[in-house]
Amino acid sequence: MSRQTEQRNDEWMTPFWITEMLPHIDLDPCSHPSSTVGAANQYDIRRGEDGLKLPWQGTVFCNPPYTKTARWLARCREHGESNRTAIALVPAVPGDGPWMREIWKRATKVGFILGRLQFRHPETHEMVTRGRGHALVVWGPMPHLQPHPRIVWVEPNGTSPNNQIIFSGMPEVLTFSTQRLQGG
Repeated sequence: MSRQTEQRNDEWMTPFWITEMLPHIDLDPCSHPSSTVGAANQYDIRRGEDGLKLPWQGTVFCNPPYTKTARWLARCREHGESNRTAIALVPAVPGDGPWMREIWKRATKVGFILGRLQFRHPETHEMVTRGRGHALVVWGPMPHLQPHPRIVWVEPNGTSPNNQIIFSGMPEVLTFSTQRLQGG
């Protein structure tokens, strides 16, 4: 796959129904001129603004380039650990290394999105259903999010002595062994 194709595949706008449920967003560090987020401040790599390197403030919403998700998840986690809110829209890959490191034991809440998302391409405005599940992940103080029937929220609030991830309020069937998630 060419670099140009990879970049083009990384530019998919957050669906409107998701941006409508978000609180006031102070910063979109992965912005695009066609962004649907409506953040007060935006960093855009096309203007030479690297959202991974520039300072973050307030409530941040991040729909990161999926070719570099791990670095963005780490930055969101760091922002949340400083008692500020970061919200990310990411592929739902619970057994993946970045999920294990940055989400399961560190996020405030994870909202699994039921069904496949349709993203709008910023230039062609083509609506495309992505071939994987997605989740909204929140680090730091939990903001008020408008409820939506397509999102199931869980709380990765720690581990039990037998190394199981506990989701409060969820059926036992959703309690996963971290060893199974890591393929062990």
